[in-house]
Amino acid sequence: MPEALRAAQFTTDTLPRRVRYDAWRHLISAVFEPTMPNGHLRKDLRAEANVAYFGNALVVSTTAEAQHFTRSHRLIAAENLDHYLVQVYRAGVCEGTYGDVRNIVYPGDIKIIDLARPFHTFNTDFDNITLTLPRAALAPLLANPDGLHGTVLHRDTAEARLLAAHIEELAVSAAKLDTTVGHAVAAATLRLVAAIWRRRRCRRIAWRSGFGSRGRNSIAPFPRTAASRPISAPSACAGASRPSPTPPMPDAASGKLR
Repeated sequence: MPEALRAAQFTTDTLPRRVRYDAWRHLISAVFEPTMPNGHLRKDLRAEANVAYFGNALVVSTTAEAQHFTRSHRLIAAENLDHYLVQVYRAGVCEGTYGDVRNIVYPGDIKIIDLARPFHTFNTDFDNITLTLPRAALAPLLANPDGLHGTVLHRDTAEARLLAAHIEELAVSAAKLDTTVGHAVAAATLRLVAAIWRRRRCRRIAWRSGFGSRGRNSIAPFPRTAASRPISAPSACAGASRPSPTPPMPDAASGKLR
């Protein structure tokens, strides 16, 4: 009988207030370097992340208070992640710089981040869902896999509404799916993302850049700590030819999301 999809949850609510920010920072430190607005240290930061694994795709639903997120050249070299993040914003605003691309993301917009390239963002209090896809799987399906970093699909387009609804349903339905169905859904999702992003080559569909315009390995599950608990049974072409390294196992000692 197929197993249920692996899933896990992290929340600062179960932690002492004095260690909440440190736990959150440590959890996401392989992907982002978070800092608080104006350099103010918030030991009692509120944040929550729910994770579901669809084969080699990862869906993370996150809510958190306002903060900056940075991915530097140093972090890229140290962590060696080679994935795309496809982010659906449900609440909050994200202002970001992605090389020579700058934009503002509003609720309903969809943004793609290339983890092999640096960026810096500021998020207000936010609620988003991130679909994480390995470059080795997505890049061969794209016309310009190195030209996606920081691009935004406007919420008013049919493509954005379709993809947002699909990603949101992945997060909702994950707990009811087994691994066989989950892996098949991941393959279909990969092709859906590729089909929508390929349209950028054919016609302009409200991709945005400019502030104020409106309209390498796998990541393993959250380790079980005092702040995390399972929510199901246990357990975004250059670069296209690069094989993905063997996925690492979660490091229970470090507590990091890898």
